[in-house]
Amino acid sequence: MKLGIVGTGLIVRMALPVLKDSCWTPSAICCTERSKEKANALAADYYIPAVYTDFDQMLSEADMDAVYIGI
Repeated sequence: MKLGIVGTGLIVRMALPVLKDSCWTPSAICCTERSKEKANALAADYYIPAVYTDFDQMLSEADMDAVYIGI
């Protein structure tokens, strides 16, 4: 199942390793403009194909079954 992630904070950084071993595959991550560098690093580390700074855009474009809001 495909999951969209919102946030780049501690909770998201703790959840991503756990998600790696589950049926959920992160397909997008959304953050604020000021956290884009962190989101890009997380995307690279966890093979997340898309980074967004606009939540509505992520909802309309990303292929996901659910959204995890970790903020």
